Amino acid sequence: MDTYKAFWLCSLMLAGFAVTANVLTVGPGPQCDFDTTVGETLQQAIATGNTTEVRLIDGYIYSGGLTISQPIKIIGGYATCDDAAQNIPNPNSSAKSILSGQSNDRVIELLNCTQGTVELQQVRVIDGNADSLAVPRGAGINTTNSSCHLRIEKSEITNNIALVGSGVFFDGLGIGSVFIVDSIFSNNRTSNSGRDAQGGGLYSFSSVTVVGESGFHHNTSGRGGAIYIRGDRYPGDVSLTIIGGSDPTNTGFSHNSVTGFLNGSLGGAIYLSDITNAQLTGHRQSINGITYGDDINPLKFEQNTANGNGNRGGGIYMTRSSMDISNSLFFANSAGTGGAIAYDSMDPNTSLNISGRPERCWRDQGCNAFIENVASGGGAIWGINQARGYVQNSYFTGNTANTGTSFAIASNAVFVLENSVIYQDTQNATLNQDRNIIHTSGAAFTTMYSTLVENNAVESVFNAVNGNSGHTVLNSIVYNDAVIAIADGNVSSQFSCVLTDRPGNQMIDITPTEYNALFVGVNNQNFRLLPSAVAIDSCEDVSVSNSGYDIQAIPRGYDFPGVNNSSGSFDAGANEFDDDLIFIFGFE
Repeated sequence: MDTYKAFWLCSLMLAGFAVTANVLTVGPGPQCDFDTTVGETLQQAIATGNTTEVRLIDGYIYSGGLTISQPIKIIGGYATCDDAAQNIPNPNSSAKSILSGQSNDRVIELLNCTQGTVELQQVRVIDGNADSLAVPRGAGINTTNSSCHLRIEKSEITNNIALVGSGVFFDGLGIGSVFIVDSIFSNNRTSNSGRDAQGGGLYSFSSVTVVGESGFHHNTSGRGGAIYIRGDRYPGDVSLTIIGGSDPTNTGFSHNSVTGFLNGSLGGAIYLSDITNAQLTGHRQSINGITYGDDINPLKFEQNTANGNGNRGGGIYMTRSSMDISNSLFFANSAGTGGAIAYDSMDPNTSLNISGRPERCWRDQGCNAFIENVASGGGAIWGINQARGYVQNSYFTGNTANTGTSFAIASNAVFVLENSVIYQDTQNATLNQDRNIIHTSGAAFTTMYSTLVENNAVESVFNAVNGNSGHTVLNSIVYNDAVIAIADGNVSSQFSCVLTDRPGNQMIDITPTEYNALFVGVNNQNFRLLPSAVAIDSCEDVSVSNSGYDIQAIPRGYDFPGVNNSSGSFDAGANEFDDDLIFIFGFE
C-alpha cells in the first residue's frame, strides 16, 4: 500500500468513519484500495488494522496461502473496485472471484481465530494443495486453533487435494460451526487410501448446516466422499442439518465415491460418527427466519458409490448416530452393503427414522423413494449391531442385492416398515442374486400397513436366518410372482391380516381377479384402493402403529359404508380407502 493510501485510511478513521475504513477493495487498478498490479495483495488487506470486510473483483484470480485470524467477510463478484466500494451488486448473479492455491499451496487458513464468523461469499476456492505430511489437511480451507464460525455462501469449493478434508477441514474446538448456503463442493479428493483419507469435500468435528441451492458432486475419499463428520472429539452435541433446494440440477449429492480405505471404505456421500442429531430433508423449513426448500424437489442422493468387499453405504454410512430423513430420493447408489444407506449402530439409543409430511411430499405416494440402488446385502438399506430403524411413507423399486433387495438387517437390529410400497423390486432375478426382498439375520423386522407387490425375487419375499430372527407382517398386501415363497428361513414369521396369493395362517387368500381389482393403477404406481377392493375394511387396528395415517395422510380406520366389515374398519396395505373424502390431518 502506498503512503497516500495509508494516510487516507488513517484520516478516515480519525474523522470518525471507521466503518467505511474497515471495508477494503482489492483488485487490479489504482481505483482499488489494494492494487494488485503494483504488488499489493489480498493478504495485506485482510491483515490491515480492524478490517471487517474485503471486496473482490469478478473473475480475477487471487493467490492463496491466505491466513485469517479475525472475524471477516470476503465478498467477491463485483464488476469493478468502484462498484465494490459502493457495494453495487454485479448484474451477473453468478459472478465470483477466484481464490487459488495454484496446485501448490493451501488456499485459506483460519489461524487462532477465537470468536465471531469468517464469511466467504461469491468466491471460488480452487486448486488448493495440502498433500504432504507437513501440510496434510484442508487444501481449500483449514482451521488451526480456531473457534470462529465459518459461513460459505454462493461459493464453490472445487478441485482441492489433501490427505484429509480436502475441500474444508474444520475443527471449531467444540465451539465453532459450519454454515453452507447456495454453494457447491465438487471434484475435491483425498490423495491416499490410508487411515487418514477422509472427507473429500468436508471434514468436521463440529456441527454442519447445508441449505439452499447447495450440492456436493464428484468428490472422492477413502471414507466420506463428500462429507465426514465426527462428534466425539469434544464434549457436547454435534449435529448435521441438510435442507434441499429448488434447483433439481445442482443440489443434493451425486457421483461422490469412496474407495481404497485400508479397513473398508464407508459413506460414498456422507460418513457420520457419534452425531447426536442429523436431519436431512427436502421439505420446506426455516432457520433463523429464512425459509429453505420447496417441498416440490426432494433431497437427492444419486449415483454415489462405496463399491468393493467391506465397503458400506453408497449414499450414507452412519455409526453411533441418529438421523431423520424426509422427502428424499436415493437413486442408483451402490455399495458392498447398504446401496443407499448403511447403519452400523453399536448404540441402541440411536435410530434411523425415514418419514415425511404426506400432504407436502414431492411425489404423490411416498415421501421417500429408493430406486435402483445396488449392493451385495441390503440393496437399499442395511442395518447391523442393534440398529433401530423406522421407515414410513416410502417407495422402493428396482433395487437389487444378493440378500435383501430393499432391506438386510442383522445382529440384533430392529426395524419397522409402515405405510410404504415395495413394487417390482429386484433388477436381475438370477441365481445367487435378488434372493429375497427383506432379509434378517439375528434381527427382527415388522412390516405393517404396507404394499409389497409384483416383486420378482428368486426365493422369497421375507427371509430370516439365525436365532432371535424373524418377521412380523400386519395389515399388508403381499402379492408377488407365484414361484416365490412369502417367507423362508429357519425362523418362523408371524402374520396377521395379510392379503396374499400364498395362503396360510392369518392370511387372506386373494385370486388374480381380486388382485387386479385392488388398485387404481399399478402400472402408474398408483396404489389407491378401488371401491371394490377386498382390502377395504378387512383388518382390525394394529396397536403398534405410530402414525394413525396412511401413505397419503388419510386417517386409518375409515369405515366405508359399502363394505360389511366382519374383521374391522382398517384397510390392508399402504393406502386407506377414503371414498373421495379429503382427510388431511383433520381437514375434511
